[in-house]
Amino acid sequence: MPCAPSFPKGFRSMRTSVSTVSRLLFVWLAMILGLGQIAGQDSRSSGKKTLALGVDYNDQVVHGYLGGYLYNEPKIRELIQTARKAGFDEIYWRVSVIGKVTYRSKVMTVLDGKGLPYTEASPIGLIMRQCDPLEVAIDECRKQGLKSFVYITLFDFAYPGFEDMFFEQHPEYWSRLAGVLADHLSTPLPGAKEAAEFSKSVSTGGYSKSLVEGERQGTAPYIKGVPSYGYPEVRNYLLSQIKELIEYRPDGIYLDAARTHAGIYPVLAYGWYPQWTQPYLKYGYNEPEIALYKKKYGKNPPLRGVTSLQNLEETEDEKNWNNVRGYFLTQLIRETSQLIHAAGMKLGVGFYSKTYNYFQPGYYTRQQVGRIEMQWKQWCDEGLVDVLRIMVDHRKHGYDDWEENASTNFKYAQDKGVKVLLDVSLSGVWDMLKNPPAPLPIKDRETYLRVLTDVTRKIVNSTADGAVYYEAGGNGEDVWNAIRTGAGRNPVEQ
Repeated sequence: MPCAPSFPKGFRSMRTSVSTVSRLLFVWLAMILGLGQIAGQDSRSSGKKTLALGVDYNDQVVHGYLGGYLYNEPKIRELIQTARKAGFDEIYWRVSVIGKVTYRSKVMTVLDGKGLPYTEASPIGLIMRQCDPLEVAIDECRKQGLKSFVYITLFDFAYPGFEDMFFEQHPEYWSRLAGVLADHLSTPLPGAKEAAEFSKSVSTGGYSKSLVEGERQGTAPYIKGVPSYGYPEVRNYLLSQIKELIEYRPDGIYLDAARTHAGIYPVLAYGWYPQWTQPYLKYGYNEPEIALYKKKYGKNPPLRGVTSLQNLEETEDEKNWNNVRGYFLTQLIRETSQLIHAAGMKLGVGFYSKTYNYFQPGYYTRQQVGRIEMQWKQWCDEGLVDVLRIMVDHRKHGYDDWEENASTNFKYAQDKGVKVLLDVSLSGVWDMLKNPPAPLPIKDRETYLRVLTDVTRKIVNSTADGAVYYEAGGNGEDVWNAIRTGAGRNPVEQ
């Protein structure tokens, strides 16, 4: 039997020391490499998260009116300085006001304070003569070292007293009632032939198939405020705004693809249950969408009859139809992305999580937009977007849904290098929480702030890339302190 090798005296102890050191190095390296996997977290759980503040400038003007002051240049700068001291990294500055805009546009319809249904927003006319609010906001963001995103809406172009003049002159571009034809035009729209053939198959239940007659009779031939992006003219109109906003040199532009106030206008809501509970499914039948669907599938798009007893679950044909509608939104985003990225800026797009949308459960938008598919995976695949913002509505936050559903769904985007931000409402009330510390709705100020701190801490320590707090409004130091505490950030001095 071979003898064991003999070693010089002391060698065994040295070998033991080396082995111990090697094991310690191995454990140390494993801890570094695996730290992000502990407790189900990945590397996104560590590192600095984005804290963004949403600002609806029109609402700030209203707050100023109610407080007896103009929300002009000094107030704008003060707000952004406050945001920096509160620890925010980015500002989402909303310029869209349900049809008009709050900057000195040469393209869009400018909110000038005239003819409004309420007086609180009227000071904007005087302010706009004093300064360009958007220019001031972006300038102050640069001075404070904050990133600026200009926020515009895609499906929110009309409200009494706030109408966009381009669409007022072109009602044929609104989301159209099935079977209704744009009979007021001398030149047929692209897809007019296919739309006319589809119209023959539509049983209206009595409403006119003439757009002009429908307007006269009041039978709601379209959803006012919600455009179709199937028309090149509509996309070009939006792109002209994008080009104009790029000249302001923000860090990015944010497109809200889900929010709308179009529900203020009447639509047809009749028929047998349950169809009348979702009247907007009868809209969205514009020429380009009808023509594309017929080209792809060799038949007319699906349409629910008013006497149908089928449930509201999306059929396979309807899924294809909603994807066709989503195709044209993707085309707009593609064309927008080319302009923005060529300028060295970022593009963000926002919509609701399908699993946390109480305007239209199971879908990405508010009900008036319909069930249009958000083809966000394709946007990520093509590198069209840099940020996805998962929206919520007032009195809510997106953390619970993120942990239960959205984190799995949107990991695809994060793996493509796209940041995913969660909305947190700053309404002063919570009306929907998974494990509320008190009976809902929570209105007590101390409890409200405690929840705000807690949800901020949870988002910062989650796999989400950060949060957007919407909106600045009339919130004060207690709110900023609650967010800053939750994020673990120290006050920033001027």
